[in-house]
Amino acid sequence: MGRKSFKIQITNQGNSQRHYVVEVREPRNKLVMLPSRIRTQIAPGQTTSLEVKVLPKERTLIGRIRRYPIEVFIRTDGLRPQTQSVEYPVPPRISWETVLVALLVVGLILMAIHQ
Repeated sequence: MGRKSFKIQITNQGNSQRHYVVEVREPRNKLVMLPSRIRTQIAPGQTTSLEVKVLPKERTLIGRIRRYPIEVFIRTDGLRPQTQSVEYPVPPRISWETVLVALLVVGLILMAIHQ
């Protein structure tokens, strides 16, 4: 199974303590992100790492990895909001590789039975 979370790092490059608001959105509404809104306080020169858990609302049974865009918005007083986009991979429940191996094993068993 693929990863279940991702991290956001914020560095306060200013010379005073700041409050930051981080909002995480997925426009296709295929993922649940916990938390989707975070408020944190960061001292000057410090870096904070925030973890966001991601749960797919649905996964295909067999197929390829689907990638969903996630938008991260970071706001703080007095500065222009920052936006970052990332793609989050959601693997199927069963990969094509697993299906191929299973078919190969079944084929070998059938060949052994018919000999």
